[in-house]
Amino acid sequence: MPSLHSPSSVSNSATSSTSSTLNQQADHNTQQPNHVADSNRFDANQIAVAVQMLEAQVREGKLGEAGCIQLGYLQVNTGHYQAGIAIFDQVLKTNFRCIEAYLGRGSALALMGMYEDAILDFTSVLSIEPNHADALKRRGQTRAAKGLDSEALDDLNRSVKLCPNEWDVYHQRGVLLKKMGEFSRAVADFNHALQLSPPSSNAEILIRLRSEER
Repeated sequence: MPSLHSPSSVSNSATSSTSSTLNQQADHNTQQPNHVADSNRFDANQIAVAVQMLEAQVREGKLGEAGCIQLGYLQVNTGHYQAGIAIFDQVLKTNFRCIEAYLGRGSALALMGMYEDAILDFTSVLSIEPNHADALKRRGQTRAAKGLDSEALDDLNRSVKLCPNEWDVYHQRGVLLKKMGEFSRAVADFNHALQLSPPSSNAEILIRLRSEER
């Protein structure tokens, strides 16, 4: 599953003090639904400070939608799925077309194994923005986790067409193709992902690629 990290529109609108506290990084472990970034990539003290700052602003009524979304993502990224879902629920009560809230809640639900509910949230994003590549990728991965491989492949194919330079889409599709027994196509996707990916992600892709070449 794709990592869960705040969309750029959310990150850019967050308070400068909180943004400087947290250095978000994406994890791309695709053995199971992993919409959430690996908490080991974060400094626990920095996260605790960021959460406390945002929660204080919520209590004081000073935090807008973008800040609430960031807090929700922080909660889910640190394994507090229910807390994150509660925040996204509140956002959606006031703005039922908030794409970031659907993505965040859907990701948390997928991590909890509630795949059908997660798929509904990603589908809600696509009803608002039919060509939302990230929603297609997340829904595809969730469908794959649920065993709906054909539908999952359709979603990932669409996501690749929309974002042909996004390495993680090829990586995720390669994982699915490997699962489906399409080994040559999986190797092609892993190779493509390797060409596009940042150095920090190369090791994992190489492991998958070499496992197929043996």
